[in-house]
Amino acid sequence: MTQAARSSRLRKLEAVAFHEASHAIAHCYFKVPFRKATIRAREDYLGIVEGRRLGPKLIGRFSIGFPTPHDRERVEAVVMCLFAGKIGEHRFTGRWNHSGARSDDEQATDLLFRLAGGSEDEVASYAKWLRVRATEAILSLK
Repeated sequence: MTQAARSSRLRKLEAVAFHEASHAIAHCYFKVPFRKATIRAREDYLGIVEGRRLGPKLIGRFSIGFPTPHDRERVEAVVMCLFAGKIGEHRFTGRWNHSGARSDDEQATDLLFRLAGGSEDEVASYAKWLRVRATEAILSLK
């Protein structure tokens, strides 16, 4: 492997590390428990932070339109944790990695549709607000 190839590989690994570390930091910041964080690649991911899943009972309350304020706060915190990886990676690389964070964005959007219902515009606005909050949290950490 050439020096340039090693350097490129290391830079990609560092970007993954910043991405996953940002998820883990957000979990701590927003008080969302998680089990582990790793940058060991597997078939479908380069790294992962394994958090507790939102239970079916909680998700079920969304479908009947009765999320409590506590439920809403929990989901918002999880969504901000999902957004944090992309934000932290951008802070390190100076670029937005849309393809690498696709799964995070899809999970966040799904949770927000379940929580908020409504139109795509409403969910997009809600997501934008939570992305701003997540960005402020990540950037506030020096």
